[in-house]
Amino acid sequence: MNSFASPLRLLLLFISTIAFMLQGAVITVDNFSFESPDTDDFPKSFVNTVDGWIHPSERVAVQKKDGNFPTAPDGDQWLVVDSRKVNSSSEPGYVFQNIGTIDESLTYTLDVVIGSRSDLPLPDNFIGGFFTDNDGVFSSGSGVSLDGDGTLATFDKSDYPTLPNLTAATVDGGTFWNAAGSGLQGEDLYIGFYIPFVDNSGNTVKQVIFDNVSVTTVPEPASVVLVLGGLLTLLAFRKRASK
Repeated sequence: MNSFASPLRLLLLFISTIAFMLQGAVITVDNFSFESPDTDDFPKSFVNTVDGWIHPSERVAVQKKDGNFPTAPDGDQWLVVDSRKVNSSSEPGYVFQNIGTIDESLTYTLDVVIGSRSDLPLPDNFIGGFFTDNDGVFSSGSGVSLDGDGTLATFDKSDYPTLPNLTAATVDGGTFWNAAGSGLQGEDLYIGFYIPFVDNSGNTVKQVIFDNVSVTTVPEPASVVLVLGGLLTLLAFRKRASK
């Protein structure tokens, strides 16, 4: 009886371990649905402050849903990112958040709801994704690196052709990044959303909105195979020992 039970227990352990590894872990995203600060505490329906996020650009805000916005998937406020360049030194909207340090044994997945307004057109492009602080551009607050330095994985407007212009609508968006072999173990990992500098459009108001940001991780395939191999070896050893 014991010679049968031990391999069975190992098999169940193997199945539960693999299932646990594949279900992923959730990384905390501060102010993930942009409910802080509460715009009810301010004279207007929006405020150019986004708690928990790095946003040196003045072209971002949290804004309460109104008749021109789609229904927010969580709460009733949206992150608004604006393309306007209001003077020669200003920048289009961008926000970033440090979500920890990079673990090369993981694959990271970013999910976000992207929306459009019925009263304002979408910008020519918008970008979101994973970034690293290896050149200090984010922590210094000096802006987005346009040459791609620090960019790990991104999505942009072209990935969502069904997101309509001048219509209150949403699409599910996001991207993923496999950190294996990146050589960035321990580097800061950021998520962010921005409008490229090339999309400056004077004082023409163009906006894209974001809500319900989440990040999950799963072990990259080599790690799963390593655990699988170890458990199978242990199971085979126990079988031989029971004979």
